[in-house]
Amino acid sequence: MVLGVGASVLTALGAGVLYGLAVWLAAAGQAQDPDLGRVAVRTAYLALTGAAAAYLVNRERAYRLAHAEVRRLLAELEEAHARLRTYARDMSRRAVTDGLTGLYNHTHFNQRLSDELVRAERYGRPLSLMMLDLDDFKKYNDAFGHVEGDRLLARMGSVLSAAVRETDTVFRYGGEEFTIIMPETGTEQARKAAERIRRTVEEAFGPASDSGCQGPMTVSIGVASFPVHGSTGTELIEAADRALYLSKKLGKNRVSVHGT
Repeated sequence: MVLGVGASVLTALGAGVLYGLAVWLAAAGQAQDPDLGRVAVRTAYLALTGAAAAYLVNRERAYRLAHAEVRRLLAELEEAHARLRTYARDMSRRAVTDGLTGLYNHTHFNQRLSDELVRAERYGRPLSLMMLDLDDFKKYNDAFGHVEGDRLLARMGSVLSAAVRETDTVFRYGGEEFTIIMPETGTEQARKAAERIRRTVEEAFGPASDSGCQGPMTVSIGVASFPVHGSTGTELIEAADRALYLSKKLGKNRVSVHGT
């Protein structure tokens, strides 16, 4: 684009200068006619003026074209930047999200639990943790296949997410285990919430439900609270896990609180 404009400018200037010089030389070669000489000079001047005008016109056109090109490039850069931001957000989300259920994954659970414990300790507030395990999930998989098992896990993630408060967070801990972090929640409040979630799952996957799954499903839940049952993430997880084991031992499809 710039080369094309430059060539047109040079052409205009060259033509004007050559034309003016040619006229002047032709006039000077005649019988030293002063009037004709003045005409030649005037013609050369007009030619140069015309060439300069052509240069200015082309320069303005070049500026307009360059400005349009810059705007186009800026628009492309902004579009590329927007795509890059979207890609970065998507990669960040995938790094902390379980692909099957859409819930936060084990890695993010550990970080979130650590953050919430720091906040709870700083402000002297309670915090509770639930650990949930699907009852007899292996039998379900064996009976209906892994595709149906995955469908059940995905559906379970949706049911659990809909059953908690906005301040609570559900995670897929691994396999058929899920966890729920409940800030600002003491032991008794967490136990009541766990019982409500247990009933919700029982109804959502019961024989009369329209869950889209092949068979019924229940969950066993263990509950532990900060600072009563542990002051670190590891202690709280171990306490909730022991309570979950107790629920399994007592017959499944029930809620147990650590130490009770």
